[in-house]
Amino acid sequence: MNIFDFLRKNRENIFIITIIGFLGGIFLGFGGYLRYYSVIDTAAVVNGVKIPLQRFNRQVSLAIDNYRNQGNEITDEVIRSIRQQVLRDLIQEEVFWQEAKKYGITVLDQEVYYDIMRIPAFQKDGKFDRETYYRTLVLRLKTTPKEFEETRRKRIAMFKLRDFIISGVKL
Repeated sequence: MNIFDFLRKNRENIFIITIIGFLGGIFLGFGGYLRYYSVIDTAAVVNGVKIPLQRFNRQVSLAIDNYRNQGNEITDEVIRSIRQQVLRDLIQEEVFWQEAKKYGITVLDQEVYYDIMRIPAFQKDGKFDRETYYRTLVLRLKTTPKEFEETRRKRIAMFKLRDFIISGVKL
């Protein structure tokens, strides 16, 4: 029996094996891609919670812009230092948020809104202005209201956690 006879006789089995191999390769390859992509889109992981790389990069960009706007020179060392500080801040924010949740500390939507309304950058003639708020978020801070409000919620929780800890300290 030559190779052609073998192929003709077993073509259904060969076809099925080829299809299974092809589909398996697709799923394994796609799974590898997702695993690789999830590493690429993450700046850090804190107790299983990912800090998005996009958020990290946005914070770094804002910090560099602020540093430059103060008239400072931007060097590779400054950029490296800013990146380290931003990453440290984001990790610290997430750790405090997780601890606050562990202690049952909650932040109401009203608290977040009152906090935001007091920020001078969002005010016009001494009062909160929704248009200024949205414009500042999008154009200057390069974020969405949802992301910004979540960041403020975490910051308020951090202060509540700090106050909770301090209230338990006896001197």
